[in-house]
Amino acid sequence: MKKIVFALALVAATLVCSAASISAWEGDRFRFNDFDSENFPNSAQTQVIGINNRGYTDGFYIDNAGTNHGFLDIKGNFTTVDFPGTTLNQLLGLNNLEQAAGYYADAAGIDHPYIFDNKGRVFFVITIPEAVGGAQATGISDNGSISGFYIDSKGTNHGFLIAKGQFQTLDFPQSTLTQAFGLNNHDEVVGQYVDASGLTHGFIFDDGRFTSVDDPEGVGTTTINGINDRGQIVGFYVAAGGNTDGFVGSK
Repeated sequence: MKKIVFALALVAATLVCSAASISAWEGDRFRFNDFDSENFPNSAQTQVIGINNRGYTDGFYIDNAGTNHGFLDIKGNFTTVDFPGTTLNQLLGLNNLEQAAGYYADAAGIDHPYIFDNKGRVFFVITIPEAVGGAQATGISDNGSISGFYIDSKGTNHGFLIAKGQFQTLDFPQSTLTQAFGLNNHDEVVGQYVDASGLTHGFIFDDGRFTSVDDPEGVGTTTINGINDRGQIVGFYVAAGGNTDGFVGSK
């Protein structure tokens, strides 16, 4: 395994907040007629989290003993992905080079982010000195850029972006929590933040600037999980009646 250490002082970024709202996308473009079951063999539970352009997927499963394992599904061939000596792993993002972003939990329950390179069968551990409360890698682009979030000594969540060898902390202005959940090949990062009133909003981070994004039906309850290279976003919000509804947002 290899270890990558990042110091947070490497990048000093000016973050500018601009308010915006993106509507839920409606139409026939994302009407699916074929749904295939995908479960890790003999697992008690399976969650498929990431998919690349070749149809390869990753995620995590829980075995019959209650242990969480990461997995890759390459052309129907399932592989367990567990960092050596650990009992909780999850893979969250997958690029087209068979590199998966994820994390493991240590014996104390602290999460540690890593990248798993399936072709080389090697783990790259990401060490963030300020992440005393843990961290997760949530996405990786074909360019090797990585998104995620970490928890500092005060228990505060901060998003992060690793691009071109530099580490950048992502804190939405005046937020109490920021988490980055995904990115595309243009280093546009998406996630969620919590404002001073305790409301949750989605965000897009692009070229040093934040944009706040709320589904019109879920202002203050919106989370964005992913963004593609066309700028379309996916996520969910909690509706007035308490239901959680997904959306696809397009410009």
